[in-house]
Amino acid sequence: MGISELFLIASGAIQLSTLLLQFRYNNFRKSIAGLSYDYITLQCLALVASTSSTILYASSRVSSLYTARFNVPTPPISYPTLFIELVQLVPCALLLTQQLWTLRATKQFYQGCSRHMAGFILFTCIPFFYFAKCCFMGQAKINLLDVIDSIWLLGKSWGAVCLVPQVANNWFAESTLGLFPHWMVFAVATVGLETLARWSQGSWTEISVNSPSWPTIVLRGSTIGAIALQGRAYGDPDEPVHYKSV
Repeated sequence: MGISELFLIASGAIQLSTLLLQFRYNNFRKSIAGLSYDYITLQCLALVASTSSTILYASSRVSSLYTARFNVPTPPISYPTLFIELVQLVPCALLLTQQLWTLRATKQFYQGCSRHMAGFILFTCIPFFYFAKCCFMGQAKINLLDVIDSIWLLGKSWGAVCLVPQVANNWFAESTLGLFPHWMVFAVATVGLETLARWSQGSWTEISVNSPSWPTIVLRGSTIGAIALQGRAYGDPDEPVHYKSV
């Protein structure tokens, strides 16, 4: 296990902690006010796409296609990262349950699953639907690997922009109250470790398929920076938070 693998495991563990602490924070204040529906939905979809593509890359049929195309023994996969991402699906599902059911009554008028997000998801799925149709109908020399690559791209795209709705949500609320205290510390640590993991990896053939891409890191880091500026602009939350809330 190399140093890049350790950085990936650490970043995944911090991201898991972020989701768990957000769930606990919502339970403590018995409210989801200020927490973007679209942010949690995109985060969950990104995890589903990432874990699905990684598992499919590991299958014998897809692995042989990958080897023939890129002339490598097998697709490079970080199995600890895959395990952590699978575990992250649990708190993501719990957060969705809070938003759609148990704490739904506490949402604000500007909260909810937006049509913009639905349109964005459908638009980004166009390559997947096209490749899947060509693959199963034997058209345009598209094979199963292209379909899996499109699922991989969906995971990276959704993960890169998942925080954009939270930025918009904060702007409408003029507050960052929806995120748990010290969320920024965890977010910066996650992106920092992902950057170190990517920087320490060797040639492109050694980069695991489920490691974060540079565009994902840059876009997510930019939105984290925007949320940090919002926190400075809006000041302290309107509601006091007890030190045992997280």
